[in-house]
Amino acid sequence: MKALDAYLEMMDGSTLAWAASVLGGSVADTGLARAAVERGGHVRVGLEDYCGEDQPTNADLVTEVVEISRAVGRPVATLEQAARILGLPR
Repeated sequence: MKALDAYLEMMDGSTLAWAASVLGGSVADTGLARAAVERGGHVRVGLEDYCGEDQPTNADLVTEVVEISRAVGRPVATLEQAARILGLPR
């Protein structure tokens, strides 16, 4: 994941939250979701970005990333935690 490593090098010292995504593919199938979670990032996932031969639901795609997060020992944010991470008004 040379491109991800280069991106993270540019972000070094920044406190900004970051996320990885794959437009027109599957972020889980490419391995990018796992790489991002392992490096402390977030994953953008959903049907708006997905392209593949099967027809998953948004819940299916999110579940894949949740399973990846659990496999690497990284907890998934609750709704409140996600809002705080992203600086969303509540």
